[in-house]
Amino acid sequence: MAQPSPAAALSFARALRCLLLLCLLVAGCGPAEDAPPRSRAAHTPAAAVQRLIDDLRRDDLGAYAVHALPPSLYAQADLAWRSGRSRWPLSELPLHDQLPALIARLSAPGAEAVLRQGYRSQFAGAGDDLRSAAATLALFSTRYLEHESEAPREEREHRLQLIRVLADWGRQGLLADPRRVEPLLPRWVAAARASRLGGGDTAFSSAGMHRSLVHLRPLLREGKASLATLGLDVDAALDGARIETVTATATQARLRLRYRLGGRAVVAMLDLERRPEGWFLSDSLRHARAAIVSGSPRAGPSPALRHNAGDGPADSPPVSGRAPPR
Repeated sequence: MAQPSPAAALSFARALRCLLLLCLLVAGCGPAEDAPPRSRAAHTPAAAVQRLIDDLRRDDLGAYAVHALPPSLYAQADLAWRSGRSRWPLSELPLHDQLPALIARLSAPGAEAVLRQGYRSQFAGAGDDLRSAAATLALFSTRYLEHESEAPREEREHRLQLIRVLADWGRQGLLADPRRVEPLLPRWVAAARASRLGGGDTAFSSAGMHRSLVHLRPLLREGKASLATLGLDVDAALDGARIETVTATATQARLRLRYRLGGRAVVAMLDLERRPEGWFLSDSLRHARAAIVSGSPRAGPSPALRHNAGDGPADSPPVSGRAPPR
């Protein structure tokens, strides 16, 4: 059997890492495709964090964006998304710029056969090579975060913990087991096609931020279910998350978020700030502002944003238990 080339193994591992971090770090919004839900104030720091966790647990990629930003900043982020200047909140992920092309490849005619052939020729049974690729990715990612990243210390420490989780998971070599992986391939293709974002980056701009995040929901749901099948249960981590208040004043707070992923305990320190609209994660505000001011517009202004009266998706699965495989 042909062994995977280093470049192919690296590409495959990057896509999986991006998928995992997408499950963990992005967030989203509401019930209907056409407009985000009305923002409702989170009156305590812990309530703000718990709401974001609940959004992720429901695979709701529209509500976190609404809940993560004050309405005025959300409107700016949507305008920047439509003009092609920003892909926040996806821009908080490594390799986020590869996501549109990945969805386009998975949505293409014959993608299932191409994906299966590529897996069988390069990865099936190649446990040693995939373990080596995982170790190499962990090494380089750790060095970057420790020595080159400009992210705040607490953010770097959280991501370093996630890298260790992924390295442990990669060393198990489960991705090399065709009995586990091959049944997942057609589900990935179906989820990508269900997103209706197979037109590359242009499709993301045309859809706007809210509609794009809503359309990404099947892919996030399938990604989480696949990772659970492969031994990395993101939903269990979200269900078991615990929030502790470290310090709090009338306008600022620091919380400690604890959860377990892949058998490892993970701890994240979260800073929040109070605005007239409620409490918000400082990192989300900072990342959104940075994404909005970067680049230059390539399109005219977006239409005014409408907000739905309700909050939360009409088709949300119950919080307990994962959505059944489709």
